[in-house]
Amino acid sequence: MVLALVSGTPGADAPGKTPADDSALYERIVKLYLDGQWEELETDLAAKATALAKLPKEQAADVAYIKQAVADGRPAWWKAVKAGKKTPLKVTVWGKTITTAFDPAGKSNVQTNVTNGVITQTMTWKPDEMDNPAGAEHGFSKGELTHLGIWQIFGSAEVMLSVPIETQSRLNEAERLLLNRYTDLRSEAAGIYYSSPRARRWGLWLACAGYMDKYAKVQTIQGRKSIGAMLMAEVLGHPERYPSIKLPKDVPAENAEEKLADFLKNWMEKHAVTLAEDKSLREAIKSFAASNSEKGWKAGQAILPNGLTMALDPAADKGPREKREAWVKEQWAKVK
Repeated sequence: MVLALVSGTPGADAPGKTPADDSALYERIVKLYLDGQWEELETDLAAKATALAKLPKEQAADVAYIKQAVADGRPAWWKAVKAGKKTPLKVTVWGKTITTAFDPAGKSNVQTNVTNGVITQTMTWKPDEMDNPAGAEHGFSKGELTHLGIWQIFGSAEVMLSVPIETQSRLNEAERLLLNRYTDLRSEAAGIYYSSPRARRWGLWLACAGYMDKYAKVQTIQGRKSIGAMLMAEVLGHPERYPSIKLPKDVPAENAEEKLADFLKNWMEKHAVTLAEDKSLREAIKSFAASNSEKGWKAGQAILPNGLTMALDPAADKGPREKREAWVKEQWAKVK
């Protein structure tokens, strides 16, 4: 989707505006973005383009960031799909273009066909839940859950289309499980990066919730947990980027990683982030995805921002977990 810088509607940018007017406009744009009100945001970005172009340099840079984030996460086909129409899709995930289609009558999230060694995919989700403000889980809306889910589907598709079909056909059971774990990592990362700020918080909530005992038997849970470990490494390694997140002063003597995951899970549920914090989170997940590209899935581990790792096989994670636990305790003690 391209958000054109048009001159706007007559009278949209009235003469005699004051710095206070500009500030109010900027704050409105930021609020609409952070609240996930992207349909209304798109209207304002177009109608108020002239006024937005005259904002101070730093505010103009923030607006440019917001425009790009919306273009990334809400492409041109969004409205057609939302209307329930069968729609061809071109989707960019981590710089790669996926050519696929949306079919509201599909039987699963992704339907994959292989013809003469060529993979084609059709995507399905509930169009009536796109942008739906109705409450869903833990204070997040159906629309936010759907936004995250759509991009999780695309993140998964990006991996499946990147691993040659010949390679997939030769995988044994253990290798296929490893690929599924890695796909979960990439799926979660794409969902968190490309969706709205509130949907991003929901994705991070889920990643931290992966540490809960009730998910221990989920075979692919390490992929999701690795996102939680990434969040911990980011917040502890760069606390100055996240002034809104006030960590408990007392460092747990045991299971500090799990307890920090629980704290961050609860924080993401109950607190909004600032625009600067959202930008930092988004860049952190992008860097994490780049460090863990699909080409390296056979390594069987996720590389974290602090240089430590998480094994995607929980049975192989004892050593890496001990190193992460020591690092979490040391860094947590330094945070004031």
